[in-house]
Amino acid sequence: MEQIVVLILPNIAWSKKNKSVDWTIWPISLCTFAAVLEPEYNVKIIDANIDNLSEEALTQRIQTLQPLAVGISVFCDDYADGGHTAARIVKSINTEVPVVMGGSYVTLNPDVATKDDNIDYFVVGEGEFVFKAILDYLSGSTETLPDCGVIYRTADGLLVDCSNRHAIECLDQLPFPEYGKIDFFKYATKEERNSAFKPPILPYGRITTSRGCPFSCCFCQVEAINGAGIRYRSVANVLNEVEMLIKRYQIKSLLVDDANFTANQKRAKAIIRGFIERQFTLQWRIQSLAAYTLDTELLELMLASGCNHVDLAIESGSQRVLSEIIRKPLNLNRVVSLLDTAKALGFMISANFIIGLPGETWEEIRQTIRFAEAIDVDYVKIMVAMPLRHTKLYEIAHDGGYLRKDFDFFNMRWGVGEISTEEFTNLDTTILRTYEWDRINFSSAEKILRVARVMGVDEETIVKMRVSTRKSLEQLLSAGNVLRR
Repeated sequence: MEQIVVLILPNIAWSKKNKSVDWTIWPISLCTFAAVLEPEYNVKIIDANIDNLSEEALTQRIQTLQPLAVGISVFCDDYADGGHTAARIVKSINTEVPVVMGGSYVTLNPDVATKDDNIDYFVVGEGEFVFKAILDYLSGSTETLPDCGVIYRTADGLLVDCSNRHAIECLDQLPFPEYGKIDFFKYATKEERNSAFKPPILPYGRITTSRGCPFSCCFCQVEAINGAGIRYRSVANVLNEVEMLIKRYQIKSLLVDDANFTANQKRAKAIIRGFIERQFTLQWRIQSLAAYTLDTELLELMLASGCNHVDLAIESGSQRVLSEIIRKPLNLNRVVSLLDTAKALGFMISANFIIGLPGETWEEIRQTIRFAEAIDVDYVKIMVAMPLRHTKLYEIAHDGGYLRKDFDFFNMRWGVGEISTEEFTNLDTTILRTYEWDRINFSSAEKILRVARVMGVDEETIVKMRVSTRKSLEQLLSAGNVLRR
């Protein structure tokens, strides 16, 4: 008898915080799971998000498929409601169908996720092989459940915690995502929201060449999700996947989603040389490049291979904040020199900054703003520090009493301050971020054109984006949603 396994990406519109579907989440992990599971299991992927499915529509699809088991992927806390909604729907159809939930949400919040009785198994950490082991147990192929990476519910409702994680050391063991399980071009030809990290030309693909990061910046969750350190796919493995995307799907641009693609400079250069040697005619981009890993040779290779935009994670204009608070091995003098080189080569340049960290003075925040303006890049992103779960930033903010009284991990909002110290309030950083972002990026017609070029949009879209940002702040303030400590 055919054993059907359904993998669901929930509709983010089912979540309390997200009532629109303008954010595309590529189901790359689910396609990788499908490649691991087949041909032993017949995998069906339901992306309720891109199809904007109603709860009733998902119910009908599950009823038709009658699966052996259902897996639900939840990307982050913001989308948790949608994942639990999907679990409830499955159990409302047939309480006997095992429900498995995984993703960063479960990995970071097992104590929260496991409160849902509609879920039988919780995958913690990297789940490709753990999920297959669960299915093998459910199908009767094996007699025992995996002894790591899972929390499960017994027949009498008790939770058994085997969540100690074992990382996949050799990432080449993983097959390429099986995109035949989805309508690839529904993703590859979809216009993304306005961002400096959007595909420059369609159709496009995405790829992750490593897991983790060798550094532990205070605000970052990567270590909590992927474990300490960094693990790499081989150069050949990466190039072969890109070649597959070009030949099978005729992609014209590529987004690289690594947390730190250039951490191993020698490897990064080998991959980029491979782009050139294999004559990949791609435009490609990397999000949040670690500026301390770049040099002239690497920049020249990037440009020659089709990458004409660098998105730099600089974070602060204060060397003390970088070294003592963020703990990023970055020298600001070197950044200035690097930017001069990138400008001379003709790169479009965007830069990322974070303000509102505990221990940061108001003058250091202003110093960051001045530095962001002085470097004169094409686009500056200014973010307010977010105390994410399992980060050093959260520990410091919590222990110091710097968080809002009504602070809740599930109700944080991008661009809105949650931290107030003796030096600044969350209201200060929220307002400052909004208006300094606007002032630095749009101070002249020439600057507006530069931002529009980076984002690949017209000037009318830029005007709408600016108005929308100001209106969002106005709504927050009028509703009393930005509160002092």
